[in-house]
Amino acid sequence: MPYISSEILEQIRDAADIVDLISEYVVLKQRGRNFVGLCPFHSEKTPSFSVNPEKQIFYCFGCGAGGDVFTFLMQHEHMEFPEAVQFLAEKTGIRLEQNREPGEQAKTEQLNRLYQLNLLAARFFYRALTAKQGKNAAAYLVTRGITPEIRKKFALGYAFEAWDSLLKYLETQGFNPKEIVQAGLAIAKEGGTGYYDRFRNRVMFPIQDQRGRFIAFGGRVIDGGEPKYLNSPETAIFQKKYTLYGLKLALPEIRRTGKALIMEGYMDVISAHQHGHTNAVASLGTAFTREQARLLSRYAQEIIIAYDSDNAGIQAALRCISIFDGLDVRLKVLEIPEGKDPDEYLKNKGGEAFGELINQAPTAFEYKLNLSLKQHDATTVQGKVEIVKGLLPDLAKLKSSIARQEYIKLIARKLNISEEAIYQELKQEYKLQKNGTAEDKKVNFRHNIEGSSRRVKESICRPEHDLLKLVLEQPELVLLIEKEIGFAGFTDIRVTRIFETIKQLLLASSQAPDVVKILEALVAEEEKQLLLALSSSDPLPVNDRIIEDSIKAIKLMKLKQLESEKRLQISQAEKEGNLDRVRELTLLLIDLQKRIQSLK
Repeated sequence: MPYISSEILEQIRDAADIVDLISEYVVLKQRGRNFVGLCPFHSEKTPSFSVNPEKQIFYCFGCGAGGDVFTFLMQHEHMEFPEAVQFLAEKTGIRLEQNREPGEQAKTEQLNRLYQLNLLAARFFYRALTAKQGKNAAAYLVTRGITPEIRKKFALGYAFEAWDSLLKYLETQGFNPKEIVQAGLAIAKEGGTGYYDRFRNRVMFPIQDQRGRFIAFGGRVIDGGEPKYLNSPETAIFQKKYTLYGLKLALPEIRRTGKALIMEGYMDVISAHQHGHTNAVASLGTAFTREQARLLSRYAQEIIIAYDSDNAGIQAALRCISIFDGLDVRLKVLEIPEGKDPDEYLKNKGGEAFGELINQAPTAFEYKLNLSLKQHDATTVQGKVEIVKGLLPDLAKLKSSIARQEYIKLIARKLNISEEAIYQELKQEYKLQKNGTAEDKKVNFRHNIEGSSRRVKESICRPEHDLLKLVLEQPELVLLIEKEIGFAGFTDIRVTRIFETIKQLLLASSQAPDVVKILEALVAEEEKQLLLALSSSDPLPVNDRIIEDSIKAIKLMKLKQLESEKRLQISQAEKEGNLDRVRELTLLLIDLQKRIQSLK
């Protein structure tokens, strides 16, 4: 990991205002001292995501995600810490020191050269499209209805027919053939006698990552040759299963609407964007992957699968549905009439008509039901049995008992059978009851018990948490607390550890630590969670009366705990017949009760 001083990190953190950064990903509204919005890390309808501009932290009261600007990028963009620092340093114009661990600098430089190679290649292909040799490629794009604006937006280009035009150009820019091969842009000849361009006489589709860096290419042949589409091989900066075509361009609309369109190919995505549906993305010449599903589910709450309506497209849609199993997204499937593909339908009917199809798109379950009704004769007993049997796994997997009930009603209505008959089939196959599975009941019971226990604990720990909130506003108070009541004996052990950490930070520096510094110093995740939750909630006013009352409340709580312990000890001594011990403990109890009374 590169060496980055704490001073530089602090400079970057201060310069990269957390509200500005997160506003690029989340719609935030000011509420008092904080900004709130829908959490980007889990699905929710009521905002529980809070950003505190004074403390430069974020926290979600729903899922517990929280931290500073670096943490946000690491969690949201799946960056490593050095990458997040580099990203924000570039964004804020702050220069980083270059002292690095052995090998780290060389690795970073290699990756940067790969990014630079792909950027230069994208520019080369883009210019080639307007050259004389690129007229057939340009004409092809015109026949596909692609406008100059969209050509520019997607940086579409052309690879010359010559064997080494790109290779020669990149060599003039200071790159050697081996590097160009590593970037997937050239191929070594058999026998090691030279190199040649991977892409020749093809319309080029540059592929970008979420940050807009060019990482690979797809090329479509224009002379009827094979293969029809050719993609870059995987490299150090490009792995197909983690990449979605068009995601960088689609992210603003996906974030705005919470919806994403999954399509099959480059042209489908480009056509969708040209007709106003700018939330479209596609996998890269391979089947949709679980990694791509996870990536997209970070940004979108609703996914619309918009594949071709032929048999291959239907099978691909069904595979795509299964890949999203267990992810917290709403799935719908676009049904394009007359066997058309999305690109063709958009050209013939326009973006508005395509939008109507999206609005009418059935849920994934309804889509499967519709397919099953087409495949089986619903007027026969056997047909009804096959339809219900095929849908049982999907019914059993539904997390919502309400959704399960409504879909059972729908099936019963479509097949003219009773809902009870479908429940019986579920019961037989999956031990599923009308009001949920046995496992559902265990989970609900456990959650109720855990929730009740947590609420009781939170109530007991409230004075401790209030005291910690005061310390977070004025860290020097921790020294007074240590003197008055000490750090031991708190019901919530996290409070003890946080107080100890704050004290250490105070002794190590002349400046009082802010929340971010305390957060960095903590090790245990549960302690960080408590710190973020309390820092993000409404602050308490800091004055002598509040401080005195809070310390008194903790003292009182500790004394009452001791009182309860003494009562138990007296009871045990009475059972044992130890009268001397009873008298001794009774005197201690009376003293405790006097001290408790004096604090009230």
